[in-house]
Amino acid sequence: MKKRNYFKLMVMCLLFATNVFAQEIEWQKTIGGSDLEMLSSIKETSDGGVICGGGSMSGISGDKTEACRGLMDFWIVKLDSNNNIEWEKTLGGSGWDIISEIQHTSDGGVYLSWIHRF
Repeated sequence: MKKRNYFKLMVMCLLFATNVFAQEIEWQKTIGGSDLEMLSSIKETSDGGVICGGGSMSGISGDKTEACRGLMDFWIVKLDSNNNIEWEKTLGGSGWDIISEIQHTSDGGVYLSWIHRF
């Protein structure tokens, strides 16, 4: 009797886990250059697009139009509502610059907070 209850519990857990954790991909896009990129923040914008922020070690290559200035620089990418790149910007100094959070402001600007800069 105990074995049956255990088996029923396992089946119920598997069914529950499948229903709770199964998700559909709405969209996906790979962007970047020839080296390492890290996405650390993504936010929806008022125009239906998204603003992405993180770090990049890539030079001018792939989707990067500006070279890396240090070990890793801030990299900001704005995608339109069709997931096309509207613009991208590389910012940073000679060390490690990584965005921890990005916000798109109501006036069209961008607010950044960063993990560390050294």
